[in-house]
Amino acid sequence: MQTIALIGGAEAELTLTREASTYRDTPVFSQAVLDSGERGLLFEGTAAEAIPLLPRMINIGVATSLATIGPDKTRIRIYGDPNMPNDDDVYIKVASEQASAEMKIYSKSSILVGWSVVSLLNNLVSPVYFY
Repeated sequence: MQTIALIGGAEAELTLTREASTYRDTPVFSQAVLDSGERGLLFEGTAAEAIPLLPRMINIGVATSLATIGPDKTRIRIYGDPNMPNDDDVYIKVASEQASAEMKIYSKSSILVGWSVVSLLNNLVSPVYFY
């Protein structure tokens, strides 16, 4: 993702789907989506716009934006799905005219957050870096 962003002219987008009630007590919560029983769009905008709305729930959006084209340019879509188990479904795409990368991440828990920190620390002390 970083390499594509460095080439220039890249666009980055992140689509995040979580169980709809996860967003209760946040500005993006929609009772209508929860009641509909269908996946519904809760937020669409930039990472910079999402951060103040969901400061503890948009970590992957922040990381994606910092690793690519920045919070003001990275597009984020957040969906709530009343039928989804309490898991995360994440799709990331970074593309330019020269190259593109797409990644789908599915996690049943927040375990990726902790292990991502461990991976970063390992890279910081290693003579060889993996991105």
